[in-house]
Amino acid sequence: MTTNPLKLAALLATFSVAGSAAADCLDNKTLQELDLRYEEALRVGDTAFLQQLLAEEYTWVHNLAVDKEPKSKLIDRLVKPAEVPKSRRSAEVTIHKLDSTAVLSGVSLVEKWNTDGQSWRTLHYQFMRTYVKTAGGECRLLSSQTMKIRTDERQTAP
Repeated sequence: MTTNPLKLAALLATFSVAGSAAADCLDNKTLQELDLRYEEALRVGDTAFLQQLLAEEYTWVHNLAVDKEPKSKLIDRLVKPAEVPKSRRSAEVTIHKLDSTAVLSGVSLVEKWNTDGQSWRTLHYQFMRTYVKTAGGECRLLSSQTMKIRTDERQTAP
């Protein structure tokens, strides 16, 4: 069996969570790109990427601790998502660093379709995510905390 080199390169790029070996995963631009990939992986249920990105000790604390979701529970939930949001993106992102740790905070904007299939609502969540650079030079997401701050109802396409 022969392997197409382009397919192999694409597969390896898919599983890389730190980018190239020369890039520092805690570089602001690299970290923001990694966090955007995290948001998209949550949106579409990309469990292969999340298996690589999330530390084994990962935990997600939701809205006032009504749910605490470890890595295994999140992966199980995303295997068959109840719905795929219209979009997920971050805004107002700030980065704080100390040694091999970076904390990103900002607002996640999650657009979800309404039952009419024509309009959507936007949920706003304040977030804080902690990334840690491993001894191998890759960044892992150690924890996430989100707090819903509001919902904008019934938006429609122009």
